[in-house]
Amino acid sequence: MKKVILCALVLAVNGVLVNSVLAQEVDRYLVTYVRSQIGASDQPIRSATAVTVVNQSSITCLVRVEWFLDNGISVCNKSQNVPSGGTFRFCSRNLSTSITACDPISICTPPLTSSPTGNQGKAIVSSSKGFDCSLLAVEARVYYTTGTGVLDAAISAISNSKIVFAGEGNLGD
Repeated sequence: MKKVILCALVLAVNGVLVNSVLAQEVDRYLVTYVRSQIGASDQPIRSATAVTVVNQSSITCLVRVEWFLDNGISVCNKSQNVPSGGTFRFCSRNLSTSITACDPISICTPPLTSSPTGNQGKAIVSSSKGFDCSLLAVEARVYYTTGTGVLDAAISAISNSKIVFAGEGNLGD
């Protein structure tokens, strides 16, 4: 058994097992609060969440953000290869570039706003398995804006969501 594991590790290091179990994704971080809404005539406040991921490793890593409602239902799942030293922004819905530049392929479609009062929940950030792809820096912000229709007119507030290691609790901070 030790020889099989050693052989698999040697092959994985040499890139042979790219699509194997050894190359799967690992949940890295939990974004504890996300919110996304487009507002209504009686609720002019809008919101959207942007999760920014910086790849601090020396290799390209596949990064995935999965968005969940409060009831635990997965409603959006977006993945992107992030190059070494690269930054990528995943968003719950499209935002004006004057607020933050959401990468077009990372925006939830349909947007995470199934009702005018919006949705809230959490997000899980995953990446390729292996030590190198654990070297991610993650930041999440909820942008509260004013506006009507599909337009975000101005920022009302910004809230930084707590980021914790997946499968672990925070330290009471």
